[in-house]
Amino acid sequence: MEKEVLSSTVYSKEKILHHPQKVQSLLEGRVTPPIYVRVKPTNVCNHGCFYCTYADRKGNGNHSFSGIHERTVIRDKIPEEKMEEILKDFRDMGIKAVTYSGGGEPLLYPYIRQTLERTLEYGIDLSMITHGQFLMNPEAEPLKHAKWVRISQDAISEEEFSRIRRINGKHFETIKRNAEEFAKIKDKDCVFGINFVVSEENVGDVYEGAKMWKDIGVSYVRFSPVWGPNFEQYHAPHRDNVEEQLRRAKEDLNDTSFEVHDSFQTDFELEGRSFRTYSWCPMMQVVPVIGADQNVYFCHNKAYSTDGKMGSIKDQSFKKLWFSEETTRIFREFDPSKSCNHQCANDRKNIKIIGIVENGKIPLEKIMASNIPHVNFI
Repeated sequence: MEKEVLSSTVYSKEKILHHPQKVQSLLEGRVTPPIYVRVKPTNVCNHGCFYCTYADRKGNGNHSFSGIHERTVIRDKIPEEKMEEILKDFRDMGIKAVTYSGGGEPLLYPYIRQTLERTLEYGIDLSMITHGQFLMNPEAEPLKHAKWVRISQDAISEEEFSRIRRINGKHFETIKRNAEEFAKIKDKDCVFGINFVVSEENVGDVYEGAKMWKDIGVSYVRFSPVWGPNFEQYHAPHRDNVEEQLRRAKEDLNDTSFEVHDSFQTDFELEGRSFRTYSWCPMMQVVPVIGADQNVYFCHNKAYSTDGKMGSIKDQSFKKLWFSEETTRIFREFDPSKSCNHQCANDRKNIKIIGIVENGKIPLEKIMASNIPHVNFI
């Protein structure tokens, strides 16, 4: 008898089909509110991951590894009054979901509790990506009502944690305890998982990492390859080993309460490419990013990059910027085949949407047949 397992739909590219009005607006070339916004409330972080794509170039040179997000300024944070204005705009525009993430560590944002509470009060689906060290602090308490929470962790020991994160290894046990406690107190429909970035530092620990986090009580572990220059060459010596560990982990550990999600192999197929095959980016109209510098960016891959800036909301509202003539022009003229010579987390989703637009028909039968969690987080 075949073992029952969780359906692999958390990261489904089919989520856009649950928003036919948005797809219809793309078909017609109309600008409508985004469905989902990623907000980076602060660039401050107490961890120093060697591969961090958001680290301040002047601070520790991490950009020499990642080569993106070149304009990150560590001290930046969204002012309290501006955050309140942003959330009111989200409510009034009918934006359905928000993720608070880095930039820095969102739970270090000084106004984070009131921000989380206001998000829930306005009926906006809530989620967060965090390193987990402060997950059980009082400021994080509203997160138990989130639709999903993901901890970014990629070690199985204090020594490995300290080497990758460049912080005292004692915090590793704190994060594990926090995860175990949060798994017990979160709402039943809050999907709680781990993102495990695979690098040369931890290539031998993929299987054990999945097992450890399953035992702690999370719903899934997502394995992703670290991004950097010479992407394929960097991973080539270890790729077979990692893929074999992932195969065993899925076979041994996947069940009705836990899933090993393999983004490692799929990133090599599409997202890992440093070029785009299309000249239009519909996803920038679906999921934009607001940075701690009060600029709006096309996506999180282009956050804090000069060529990814949609505009500033320092002296205007998000709503005003979004519906401005200049933003409409950017949507029309931006060409990812010329400007996106880097990893793209939205590649598969763009290809999906462009296929629908070119076909001229929304596949409503697929919407009715699908059962995908948190469809507003596209």
